Amino acid sequence: MNTIIAIYAGVFLLLFMSAEVAYRFLGVKAEVTRKYVHISTGLLTLGFPFFIGSLVGVILLCAGFTVVLLVARRFGLLPAIDGVKRKTYGSVLYPLAIVLSFAAYRHFGSPVFYFVPVLILALSDPLAAWAGHRIPLGRYRIFKHRKSWGGSSAFAVSAALTTWVVLTFAGDFGVGQRALYAVVLGLITSVIEAASSKGWDNLTIPVGAIGSLALLQSIPVF
Repeated sequence: MNTIIAIYAGVFLLLFMSAEVAYRFLGVKAEVTRKYVHISTGLLTLGFPFFIGSLVGVILLCAGFTVVLLVARRFGLLPAIDGVKRKTYGSVLYPLAIVLSFAAYRHFGSPVFYFVPVLILALSDPLAAWAGHRIPLGRYRIFKHRKSWGGSSAFAVSAALTTWVVLTFAGDFGVGQRALYAVVLGLITSVIEAASSKGWDNLTIPVGAIGSLALLQSIPVF
């Protein structure tokens, strides 16, 4: 397991370095490199249940990178990740979200509890940000920060589709269950995303997804 963790650590460091090269030497904006790291990190962590398997191993890896990110933020070492004007804690909350999702997977004994929250965080969150800028339809304010129906709708639809796809591959859910889970997860996580600010959605989205899955699982349906 130590070898696998070391390999993962090296891959993540290479990911951060590639983002820094793009930012420092290719003129790619920090908003773009942040999204690149955000999506890539989420996709890379999908291998944790297969290659690491141990909650302790995941905690050690994520804790290590939390320390790296905190030190980098303190000394301005990773502007490709932290070089944005707004105040955000997203980069340091991301590892915690992965740990919580992995813990939920081990607790409930179902990979759905890992893959659904991680994929929604990795894909739906940046998609909502992109759509919010490209399709700024119906601007609204929630808790003093601005959102758009375009971005929120993109998040809800992508989160629902992500849930549907994961449940389809899980193989233990009927069509009706998949539809119910997809609609509920899409709506709840999109509301949570809209209500979260300063990068806290990196934590609240997975927690909301896990809670929704646990609630739905406890209700005998179909």
